[in-house]
Amino acid sequence: MKDLIAFSTVVDGHRVSFRFLERDRPQWIPGRYISTGNGRGFRTQGHMSCTTVDYSKKPRLYVEVKGESLLDNLANRTTRPHAVWGKILRKAIAQAPELDGRIGWYQKAGCSCPCSPGFIWSDAPRFVNELGYLMRNYDVWAEISDVPATRDDEGAQLEQLHRLAQVAADPTLPLDMMAGMAV
Repeated sequence: MKDLIAFSTVVDGHRVSFRFLERDRPQWIPGRYISTGNGRGFRTQGHMSCTTVDYSKKPRLYVEVKGESLLDNLANRTTRPHAVWGKILRKAIAQAPELDGRIGWYQKAGCSCPCSPGFIWSDAPRFVNELGYLMRNYDVWAEISDVPATRDDEGAQLEQLHRLAQVAADPTLPLDMMAGMAV
């Protein structure tokens, strides 16, 4: 992915930085020969790097909270204050004259499971890339500073503690990552 455009603005005391990243085009990855060491081997099947459906879908707007660790991000994915973020992002989009369209929150914006929540940008703006082609296959990363990372209600706090315990109990995470986790 390469940057198409980047800009920052301030909305209600929150700094919002946008990065527009062009999606990689689907390409064929050929199979390769793998030796098993006993004089035999096998050839893997070739495959596409991504599907054309993934490449041509509506732009996704993912939110990063400044200062949030990777483990906090993993633990907080289902308790995001998307209503607060949506208001801030809509105001930031309205400040830029070249941007328009509607954004809507989807817990499954990035894939079919709830691991990558974000906003889907309907009627998103189109850009011209360095070759002069109309570009509409991109994703947007927005970094918001001085904003809560999770909802404030009691149910969300219990859910967050439960999720933190699940992440802490994951045996596949290295111990050095666990040191920075706030439980």
